[in-house]
Amino acid sequence: MFKEERTRLREEENRRIKYVSASKSSASYEPLQEDCSSNSSENIDSEDFPTLNESSEPGTSKSVMRKYFITQKIVAALVRCQLNMGDSVFVLEATIDALGSNIDEFPISKSSIQRIRTQKLKERVENIKIVFQNEVPNVVTLHWDGKLLPALSARKSKKERLPIVISYGLKKQPIAVPRLDNSTGKEQEQAVWKAILD
Repeated sequence: MFKEERTRLREEENRRIKYVSASKSSASYEPLQEDCSSNSSENIDSEDFPTLNESSEPGTSKSVMRKYFITQKIVAALVRCQLNMGDSVFVLEATIDALGSNIDEFPISKSSIQRIRTQKLKERVENIKIVFQNEVPNVVTLHWDGKLLPALSARKSKKERLPIVISYGLKKQPIAVPRLDNSTGKEQEQAVWKAILD
């Protein structure tokens, strides 16, 4: 009985906070102008800015502000700490709550975290490739060595992988880690050649 009352009070409080924050934020929200200067050196995504979405609650016509705040730096921190999707959701919700913001204003679920994480990691990979291609000299050293690494699809199985690294000067840059069906010299040669062409 006490638990049900506490749940009901929490839901009422969340609805009140949601209504108050939506009315405050919609009054002070100004959309991003299209004619912003393009001299900025940072890569700015439209996802990093708040957007207005219609409320899906029946009988209401108010707009709810959805804030997209997950940047490449946050994604890198979640990946580096090896947090799974559930733990990522928990950490992000706790952070938003600790900062005094309303959790309902942010798109936090396992699927949205996975989608944003995948997108940001792809963007990061593309940025690394572009920077690498612009600064690589004409002469580099290519290193590769077969390794048995844990398979991404199964917990206890191992797959043969071929880490391929390019070094030049004092820098080392991994360029690929292809999976090998068998570790013959011919297959390693084909994997290295394919990685170079990519």
